[in-house]
Amino acid sequence: MHKRDVRFTILSSTKIQRLDDFWTDDHMQAILANLDMDGLDDMTANERFEMATMALADLPPHEASELLLHVVLGERLREGQMDEIAHEMLVERLWEDHPDIALHEAFFNVGQLLCDCQPGRFPKPNGLRIQIRLDSDSADPAALGSIVNEATLVRAMGRKLDGNTRLVRMFDDQIKSGPFPEAEHIFWRLDTVTDTGNELTIAVTGSEYWLGPVQDLAPFTEALEF
Repeated sequence: MHKRDVRFTILSSTKIQRLDDFWTDDHMQAILANLDMDGLDDMTANERFEMATMALADLPPHEASELLLHVVLGERLREGQMDEIAHEMLVERLWEDHPDIALHEAFFNVGQLLCDCQPGRFPKPNGLRIQIRLDSDSADPAALGSIVNEATLVRAMGRKLDGNTRLVRMFDDQIKSGPFPEAEHIFWRLDTVTDTGNELTIAVTGSEYWLGPVQDLAPFTEALEF
C-alpha cells in the first residue's frame, strides 16, 4: 500500500434538477407499453417521449408515480412497496430520506420526470454537480486518474468536514477505514474533465443532501492510499 499527497481544490458548484443522460427511449417505450399504447414502432423516439410525458401528465399523481417506479425499479421492489412509495413521493424527498441509499439516484430521476409532467404536485429534486481539481507534486508514475474512485474521494473530503454534517454522522466508520460500498451511491456520477497525469479535474454529481457541505470546503491536502 502506497500513499500520495494530493491537493484538492473545489472549482465550482452548480445546482441541478435532472441527470440528462438517465431517461432513454427504452424507458419511454416501457411507459407507453404499460399504458397499452399501440403503434410504438411507427413513432420516432421524440414522438414516444412526447406521448409518454403527456400520458403521465394525464394520470392521477399516485398512478403516474407508481408507473415510473414500476418502469425504473420493478425488478428491485415488490408491488406493495411500489404502491406505498408512490404515495410517499407526493410529499417525501425520497432521494434524501429513503433508508436504502442505493435507491436514491432512481428516486431522484423519477421525481424529476414527475415534476416535469405534473408541476407543483411533487417535491422538486435538488442535486449538485461539483468540479474539483486534484494535483500532486509526487514523482510517482501512477496517474491520479488511476487511483481516484468514489470511496477515496468521499473519504478524503469527509475527513475535512465538520463532524456534525450528515455525511460524517452517517458514514463515520467507513470514512475512517474499511469497505465503503455506499460511496458510489453518494456520488451518482464521477466524470473526468481533464487528466494530465499529476493534475486531474473531475466532476462529481449527487444529492445536495450529501454534497452540500462539500461545495464549501477550502483547498486542502490529503494522503491518498493506492
